[in-house]
Amino acid sequence: MADKDNQSIYNENNRVRTLRDYMNPTGTSARSCIIFAPDASHFNFKPNIVQLLPTFHGLELENPYLHLREFEEVCNTYNDLNCSMNTIRLKLFPFSLKDKAKTWLQNLRSGSIRAWDEMQQQFLKKFSLLIEQTLSKDKSPLSLKNQEKHFTSVGIDISTCLIPVLIIVLKHGDWFHNFIKG
Repeated sequence: MADKDNQSIYNENNRVRTLRDYMNPTGTSARSCIIFAPDASHFNFKPNIVQLLPTFHGLELENPYLHLREFEEVCNTYNDLNCSMNTIRLKLFPFSLKDKAKTWLQNLRSGSIRAWDEMQQQFLKKFSLLIEQTLSKDKSPLSLKNQEKHFTSVGIDISTCLIPVLIIVLKHGDWFHNFIKG
């Protein structure tokens, strides 16, 4: 047993491992949550497309439905005869995420996403709940007006938020009525 412990301090080159060797792992990348189709190896990446992508930070009042719609609009302008639209969207989607949203994506189980529909489902499962929980925390009309101002301050047009509003109305119709009366 002691010999085995002594052997573990040596690396494959028969060199004593230093503290630095233990602190700096040799593998730096985790496996992706996305499993790409075989056509993904033929993806023709154009760096300027990243500048056109909308960004989503995972903030409480960001609209995930709006982000997906804008993201798909940009992807639809990207023509690659070697890849399916599914592959294009899966390849570009990580570049549209920042901060909390990027962390969420990196923490998804390895190999859990195989298609764009699955990515959308997981994304909305996580971030549509945030917007719903935020809007339903305080039911007073004044705070809802402040939340509306916050939407506008982060560049979201309230008229594009119909789907989350409909979900909230169906679940919490009483406060929505007060908001309209407000």
